[in-house]
Amino acid sequence: MAKKKYDTTGAGVEIVLKSTSSGLVSGPAGAVAVGVAEALKHVVYWVRQNSFGGGALAQLQNDRVVEAMEEAARVIDAMRMRGHEPRKDWYDIDLENEKVIASSSGIELLEGTLIAAANEFERRKVKLVANLWSQLAFNPSIDFEASVFLLKTANELSYQQFAILASLTEMSGPPPTAHQAELDLAVAEGEVVSPNTGHDSDHQFVGSSTTAMQVYDLIRRDIVRQDKGNQVPSNTRQIRPWRCSPTLVGRRLYVLTAMRTHVSLQEKQALADELVMLS
Repeated sequence: MAKKKYDTTGAGVEIVLKSTSSGLVSGPAGAVAVGVAEALKHVVYWVRQNSFGGGALAQLQNDRVVEAMEEAARVIDAMRMRGHEPRKDWYDIDLENEKVIASSSGIELLEGTLIAAANEFERRKVKLVANLWSQLAFNPSIDFEASVFLLKTANELSYQQFAILASLTEMSGPPPTAHQAELDLAVAEGEVVSPNTGHDSDHQFVGSSTTAMQVYDLIRRDIVRQDKGNQVPSNTRQIRPWRCSPTLVGRRLYVLTAMRTHVSLQEKQALADELVMLS
């Protein structure tokens, strides 16, 4: 990867929004009025150029990074259209002087997101990971340490586990609000499966063993809990998915990765049907 040109131990880095090789903005000094959304997208391209430049990335990794950047730009534009502004503890956007002051925390999390995208072999996860950073950039209620934890957790889950989490979340009730996820914003939209309105049993789950292991792992990670934590399965034979609901971490992942949008209703419904299978 390209040699970094900034000190990550300092307060941050000044990113000038005037004429650059990225092509996002151009023209003589002071001639361009850069919008907030364009400024934040410029940060993404700046990190791409300074931390992921040169020939260090394989073609597949580069494709994933580009896809993540395109999704991030789309989300940023959508946030702008809704009237939201980026958090100022990571990105202080000075439109008058056409520059962004990006904190080391904001840069590091963006780098971590692009690394996760570059190394992600499941292409369906790339948009989820890109949404996580893009929406964290508008949610100052989540501090840096919590953001790193969410990114690390998202990086370790499979796409199928995201889809299972989406299904379990919607089966347990209406999609979480920003308040329920302890966030500033919850903006994802999309069709959801119907909540479980009464199915319950002590019988053993008889869906696939892979699904059982994935649900068990979500419980082990405390992303979902069975019967609000009153039942803690010690093996996959004891899981009862129809009694599972997301924890705060699960609700935050559901909201911030926009899985409501990026996991199709068809996928969620098929999983919901399997998750209530019993002997």
